[in-house]
Amino acid sequence: VFPQLDPVTAPNVTSAIQLNVRCQPAGDFAIAQWTWSSANGGTSTGRLAGGTPPYAPGIPYSVGIAVAGSGPNRTLTPTLQIPGTDYTNASAGSYSDVLTLMVTP
Repeated sequence: VFPQLDPVTAPNVTSAIQLNVRCQPAGDFAIAQWTWSSANGGTSTGRLAGGTPPYAPGIPYSVGIAVAGSGPNRTLTPTLQIPGTDYTNASAGSYSDVLTLMVTP
């Protein structure tokens, strides 16, 4: 989801996607809770792993989630951010992570 990272200029990078969620049975889920976890990081900071040779600390990223909609229909917009200073020493190559989002009413 992130664009190609350039460690030479190292701009801050932001990427977002939209997820449509419908809770069943229908009702008002105004107090729905969301949590997320990163396969390479944890539940407070995600971490992209990879590189050639493998970049030992990985590239950390943060996640914020905006929720829109009402009743059972919601649009979740996870926004991922990487500060440029977090990848200036990263080795070249492909990086990835699996982000799991859990929504509970």
